Amino acid sequence: MAPSTSTPLVERIAIIGIGLIGSSLARVVRRDGLAGHIAVCARTHATLDTVRALGLADSTTTDPRQVVDGADMILLCTPLAAYADIAAAMAPGLKQGAIVTDVGSVKHCVIRDVGPLLPEGVHLVPAHPIAGTEHSGPEAGFAELFEGRYCVLTPPPGTDETAIERRLFPAGPPPDIVRPLPDWAETHLELRKKGLTLFLLWEEYKARFPEGYHYSRFCDLYRDWAKKLDLSMRQEHRAGEKMFVDYAGLTVPVYDHGTLREAQIFVAVLGASSYAYAEATWTQTLPDWTASHVRAFEYFGGVTEIIVPDNLLSGVTRPCRYEPGVNATYGDLLAHYRTVAIPARIKKPRDKAKVEAGVLLVDEAVAGHYDTVYVDLDGDRDFTDEKSMTRADPLGWRLLGRGWGDGCGIEQQMPAPGFGPTGQHHRRRGCGDPDWVGRT
Repeated sequence: MAPSTSTPLVERIAIIGIGLIGSSLARVVRRDGLAGHIAVCARTHATLDTVRALGLADSTTTDPRQVVDGADMILLCTPLAAYADIAAAMAPGLKQGAIVTDVGSVKHCVIRDVGPLLPEGVHLVPAHPIAGTEHSGPEAGFAELFEGRYCVLTPPPGTDETAIERRLFPAGPPPDIVRPLPDWAETHLELRKKGLTLFLLWEEYKARFPEGYHYSRFCDLYRDWAKKLDLSMRQEHRAGEKMFVDYAGLTVPVYDHGTLREAQIFVAVLGASSYAYAEATWTQTLPDWTASHVRAFEYFGGVTEIIVPDNLLSGVTRPCRYEPGVNATYGDLLAHYRTVAIPARIKKPRDKAKVEAGVLLVDEAVAGHYDTVYVDLDGDRDFTDEKSMTRADPLGWRLLGRGWGDGCGIEQQMPAPGFGPTGQHHRRRGCGDPDWVGRT
């Protein structure tokens, strides 16, 4: 492609040596429009024929003196052993203010062999780009060789700081120039098509806006935009379809006949209405797990088509995305109420975001509002502060204990063919009367 019409970093750049590193640099300069003219010097005419066929240079020669004529920057990309001869040959053609740099991995010999031969006013800034492959020759180069790589600069003492600054911090566009931005959403969609790359889309962008951003900046801007995308899928919940269940992360301190114990908090949330039920039990074992389900069904006044639990061992024996294993007793409970369990995937909290929000509210209430808790497992005494327990009413939540609450789920009032009644037959399954933990 043709060089960019926007202001280049230098008017003329000379590349001496056109192997892997030299040809990769030529491709970068050509792609990003860093120079108005690219001049290449190689030892053989066969190599120069290849350079011209690849479109890497605007002019070619085998004479180092000729290639540097009028060049603002000279890149030495030959073996280190040839530096002294090349410096001696090109020195008479160097113009005042030119910058000479290289790509060698050793810097002492560069300063020793090249520095003394340069005329006054020519700046030597040795460099070492840390990049390479096992291939060689002008055909092996590619512009992306230096992306994400370091380049070590070793200017000798006395080097003009302006020359270093010019190499490291090229001047930006004039303040009055506004570079147009592409439609990143359209670019993102185009990248889904087979064979399309950012480079091809950048070429189209530059053809449309010649004054637009160069390739590297174009890629940076796209990646910054893409980082802001939220790739999560919106979940829509039908009334009566799902009930999400989990245990809160915090426990409740309970004094049981003078002994301090920790009670677990079971949370159930309906999908469509976000209506919630919470209760405290001693453990997360199978008896408490199944009994909490029964009490949640009773409170909501119905059973959803699907229960979405976490992968708690009391309910799920074998986590699997496609065929999870369900505890036999838990499976009997689900079959009895004519519902099924579809556990959330491991480490995928968004699968059960509804109950995660409920757990967050319960944790907040436990951490910030309840310091002392008393319990009577026989159920003959309830210590409940109804006012404090309903502090979250404006959000539509209920943190419930046995003995109060309206017992009416919002979801019952919505059209829900799958939301069936619980009936009174669960006691035959051995669930028993619910234990209840009261609070003061």
